[in-house]
Amino acid sequence: MRVRTPIASLLIALVLVSAATESLHADAAPPRYPVVWYGFLLAVPVLLAAGVLAGYRWALMAAVMYGTIDLALDLSTLMQPAAHAAASIWLSAALNAVLIASAGRAFLHVSPEPSLPADRRPNPPSPP
Repeated sequence: MRVRTPIASLLIALVLVSAATESLHADAAPPRYPVVWYGFLLAVPVLLAAGVLAGYRWALMAAVMYGTIDLALDLSTLMQPAAHAAASIWLSAALNAVLIASAGRAFLHVSPEPSLPADRRPNPPSPP
């Protein structure tokens, strides 16, 4: 459980950075599909953090995938000539890189569910 708390904290930190960035850049053009955009930026990490804290192993891998997609979005934003290299983009990119590494490591080091003990019935007597 100790490994999962920092991962959930990283996801919540990404939500806070995304919300702060959106509020700072309110003068920019609104997104074409705001429900999808804000759902991806704000709702998905909160749901993943809840899944990670609940102990679902798939949530760790989903956090790696989310961090990869979000890092790609951050890097593509940095490569645009009209975009200014805002500190929030660099912070988000760094948080995503740490999320990918830590959630991937946690996913690989989680032991599988314990299996049921083997049935140890006595051997039948051998024929004479």
